[in-house]
Amino acid sequence: MHLKVVNQPGADLNPIVQELSDAQQLYFKAEVGISLASIERIDVPGMDEVEVGSCPAARKHELTTEQAKLFEHRNFVRPSEIVIYVVKGIVASRDGVLGCANHPAGRPGLIMRHTPTNRWTMAHELGHVLGLSHPDCIFEQCLPWHDNLMWPDDSKLSKPQPDLTATQKAIMYLSPYTNS
Repeated sequence: MHLKVVNQPGADLNPIVQELSDAQQLYFKAEVGISLASIERIDVPGMDEVEVGSCPAARKHELTTEQAKLFEHRNFVRPSEIVIYVVKGIVASRDGVLGCANHPAGRPGLIMRHTPTNRWTMAHELGHVLGLSHPDCIFEQCLPWHDNLMWPDDSKLSKPQPDLTATQKAIMYLSPYTNS
């Protein structure tokens, strides 16, 4: 995995690396290893805030012009390797979007905005890249999902680390981006 910090030359990388460490610990428990191959600060003019549209999970290769432009900056990354682009801001067609895992076919990755209050954004979006979806439930049926990594709002999390189900683990093991 490669971490690219976009247009943030003086940003403190420690909180971002801590979020990666949290993701590594969570995925390690699921027997999915995450190894960091590189961290790079990149300058991409006009990409302080990246427009991601509705970020439709059902159409994961559907990108905005800005997403497509950002994904051109893979710099020595192999096609099977995942790139995480950390940007200053995300502009979406709905409120509260902190990340988007839509990516060009054959160039896996995600775009996210790091915030100190949402420490599971990276792990959540990485779950999407590995094939996971948000839970499909309605109202009362959703309560058991509030502690799951793929619940879209980690403010409801009632424990230090979110859960992954056996089915979610099986989906990740089948992902072309894992070496399980």
